[in-house]
Amino acid sequence: MKNIKIFVSHRIDIESFQVPNQLFVNILCGAFRPHKDIGLIGDNTGDNISEQQPFFSELTVQYWVWKNQEADYYGLCHYRRYLSFTKKTFPSYPTKFVPEYSLNKLTARKYGLLDFDNIYKFTTSYDCIAAEPSPVKKWIVPHSNYIPENTRDLWIKFGNVYEKDIVLLEKNILEKNPDYSNACKTYFNADSYTGFN
Repeated sequence: MKNIKIFVSHRIDIESFQVPNQLFVNILCGAFRPHKDIGLIGDNTGDNISEQQPFFSELTVQYWVWKNQEADYYGLCHYRRYLSFTKKTFPSYPTKFVPEYSLNKLTARKYGLLDFDNIYKFTTSYDCIAAEPSPVKKWIVPHSNYIPENTRDLWIKFGNVYEKDIVLLEKNILEKNPDYSNACKTYFNADSYTGFN
């Protein structure tokens, strides 16, 4: 049997629902800060960059997983952003995200998160699983009527990423891993966006 681990990044300041399925491994993100002990492993153990959480968000959990965990298949999601593992379709925003008031046992069942066998079979059938891309033109920048043209524009206009950082990223990829340079350009120039997982 393959070892599958889907790591769930949890905030230290919110007690969020933990999906009762052994495939999901719950990790506290930014656990270098003082926090209430709720029995979860923190990203501040082992080889870690937990103190970088204010800059990298749940990527500190991804780093922790890379340095401290062994699995045949790795997954990463956010405590309130899961992939659906059911064949059913649900009403979604134009950006392709399915809104849900809260995650609990009932909604976890609705999206197939409790079904170990189905998630195991689905996961081992693919090399990579990602969210369905959403069209960038469906994203309207808050407090304006601006509609982004591509993923690069979306990142910059929403104010989460500085253009100078994207330029630095592209430069580093070109210098250190030039084989990925075209993929990076394709991603930033695309008219659809895959994010949040």
